[in-house]
Amino acid sequence: MKIKELLDVIAPYKAPSNKEENLINILNSSSNFDFNYRENIMNHSLIRTNLSKIKECEEFEDCEIFIVSRPLLEDKEGSPLQVLTLFLQEGLKFKDRCYLYSIQNSEQGVIVRGLFESWEINGEIKNNNTYDVDMDSEPKYGMVFYMTKEEGNEEGLLNMKMNSKAIPIDLQEAYYEKFGKNNFNVTEEMINEFLKENK
Repeated sequence: MKIKELLDVIAPYKAPSNKEENLINILNSSSNFDFNYRENIMNHSLIRTNLSKIKECEEFEDCEIFIVSRPLLEDKEGSPLQVLTLFLQEGLKFKDRCYLYSIQNSEQGVIVRGLFESWEINGEIKNNNTYDVDMDSEPKYGMVFYMTKEEGNEEGLLNMKMNSKAIPIDLQEAYYEKFGKNNFNVTEEMINEFLKENK
């Protein structure tokens, strides 16, 4: 069985009512500060409930799964580790340790978020990392988001790219007071200045 077949039963894809609402939901469910359930997604609770079925899926049958409940983890030295976002390709299989955060049905296909030590596509290893994750640590960091402009594929067009940055979780209230939640006008420079002021 493929993970897409399992998702179609547990968290079938439902199109968002509008793009802005979908983006805000993504931001909220991606932050350590606001972990909200949204449609189309298996979060850590649903992953835990369906773990035995996930392990039977082709993509996960050769890896050791650890369930994580937040997108920013820490290694055993206290440094932040941010989960990766992968669109599943045909023939992709995870190997070694997999710190699984969420599995999502989307219009583009299946999106998996987590820390993955290695994976292969049609037998070829594409990634090879070792993560020393502290599974017992309390959250020390959260993610905040900012947008950057990039040149589009056609001359004169600009694309907006969403980026994220780790900040200490004890600065949550001060950050929201200064910038608000879901503020797409914040720049990386503004975030860096905020962190400098709140050392």
